[in-house]
Amino acid sequence: MLELVAEDAERFGCQAEVQHAHTILARGTSAHRQLQTYHNTIAQGANHMKPLAAVVDMLIEETLHGV
Repeated sequence: MLELVAEDAERFGCQAEVQHAHTILARGTSAHRQLQTYHNTIAQGANHMKPLAAVVDMLIEETLHGV
């Protein structure tokens, strides 16, 4: 897929953004990390609200410090 868009990415100067797809494939998307955080918090015995708060905290941390 990346080969199909390589020429266009070069033309528009967005090769780095297209190459970021490799990082996403390796570590997953934000949705994957959110679900993992939610399920990990439940596995620790938390009620319904604490896992949601843990996801929000994770998103804040990632936003402030980068992923």
